[in-house]
Amino acid sequence: MKIFVACSGEESVDIKYRDLATDVATLLVRKQHKLLFGGLDTGAMHKCYMTYKYEGGKVKAIADVHDATVVNSLEVDAYEITPTTFEQIKRLYDQADLVLVLPGGINTLAEFFSILNEKKKKWSDKPIILFNYHNYYRGLLKFLESVYNEGFATNRDMKLFGIVSDIQALESYLDNL
Repeated sequence: MKIFVACSGEESVDIKYRDLATDVATLLVRKQHKLLFGGLDTGAMHKCYMTYKYEGGKVKAIADVHDATVVNSLEVDAYEITPTTFEQIKRLYDQADLVLVLPGGINTLAEFFSILNEKKKKWSDKPIILFNYHNYYRGLLKFLESVYNEGFATNRDMKLFGIVSDIQALESYLDNL
């Protein structure tokens, strides 16, 4: 299965989030899943990539033109360069069999909401998993609950993604697909 892992490329994030990316990558590669990632060589995203390469997993980067030089410096099995971030996210979604969203910042949230919208428009059954590690997405989940309670989202919208909070829950989710 090809899994798009959305996570932070920021170096300043707490080590626990970079360690999470390593643990997630270890689980995924040992279950013989292929990695799709946004092509950065920093932060949690880089830890995920490096773990995949160390474990001998297959990696494909899809990056926008601004990150082309970074992707060219990485050892990936395949890569694509897109003209825009919008196109990058669309290709990551289209090529993935599953999307996993780890804790991240603005870019990760942009990917998450773009992917939710794409899934909704296509009424796809592609799994999207929000990894609520250490309750990181507590505020986002409260916001989405408010969106639903105010009538801006349907019950079906609220079921566009699943939530896990630890590695064991992720492994169980993957095993039950």
